[in-house]
Amino acid sequence: MCRDGGSVELGLEHYLTMVRLHAEGLLKNIDCVGGNVSLEGSRVRREGEVWIIDGVKFRELRKTIVDVFLMNHLPLDDIDLRGREVLDIGGYVGDTALYFIKHWARRVIAVEPHPLAFKEMIENIELNNVGERVIAINAAIGGSRGSIKISIDEPLFEIAYFAFEGGGRASRYAEVSVVTLDDVLGYLEDPYMVKIDCEGCEYEILRSSMDSLKKFDVIFLEYHRGYEAIEKQLKDKYMCKHHTYGFSEPGQGVVICIKS
Repeated sequence: MCRDGGSVELGLEHYLTMVRLHAEGLLKNIDCVGGNVSLEGSRVRREGEVWIIDGVKFRELRKTIVDVFLMNHLPLDDIDLRGREVLDIGGYVGDTALYFIKHWARRVIAVEPHPLAFKEMIENIELNNVGERVIAINAAIGGSRGSIKISIDEPLFEIAYFAFEGGGRASRYAEVSVVTLDDVLGYLEDPYMVKIDCEGCEYEILRSSMDSLKKFDVIFLEYHRGYEAIEKQLKDKYMCKHHTYGFSEPGQGVVICIKS
């Protein structure tokens, strides 16, 4: 129900996202004018079929977009991205790539394995006319080249940990290439920052590609089984800190490491 007495039809994820915004104190009222939606107390609005957060356009309003743009999920307070290149591993629907572009990154290489998320990423890149600055790659990152089959049964908003062939009850799979960190480094002229959020593949990257990882000055890494082992591997060259704000599961959070 809108404050002006009207109403607007929302999808399930949009509704749940608004409930979350309200619970976090980031949403006061919903105004509906001419079929558009403005969320008072937030920086979110919908115009026609497009959602806009801080001037950045999205095809859908997803929880991860709110986390990145409104919840400071990836704090950039001590990081200057102006004129820099960023590698975004686990690009999802382009939310973090567009967040980095908004913070003046020169170019972002966004790697996302899930075909449905990748398709929406391309749409969001096109909505914002940044195709020359965001290079999207539909692939998974691993220790060696190959391929995997990813379940495409789940609605996109339900995806947390990907279901792989042989690991669940999915009936439909898409085959996706696996590339190495060295492969995607080839797209960067002067690598500065890497963000890794790949639902557990961070440990494979740490195990197989540490030398390549240390070519970056800044590492944002979302962890799923604690941060101590990650910090231990990086402490020789990096000053690291971590936060768990916005994470509900124990052992999850973000490690931020800056080369010392």
